[in-house]
Amino acid sequence: MIYDIIFADNWERYFSALDNSIKRKILHKIEQMKEKPPGRHLRFGADFFVEEMGQYRILYAVDGNLKVIYFAGTHKDYEKYIGIRK
Repeated sequence: MIYDIIFADNWERYFSALDNSIKRKILHKIEQMKEKPPGRHLRFGADFFVEEMGQYRILYAVDGNLKVIYFAGTHKDYEKYIGIRK
């Protein structure tokens, strides 16, 4: 299955603070996610999935053939972000 990717309105809040080299790697990973089945759940029964890249995380939801990217950034910022969303 090929997934369409869209970005939530506020996803750039943390992403924009990253170095350009990291941004490129994250965008490359997001491009790969178009052809990849969903990763691991944030936690059992959660609506969100997470992709890991070393110390960086991409948080997203899946709705049919659509992946909605909510967050991309460091693990530390990811923990803050999911704390906000709980």
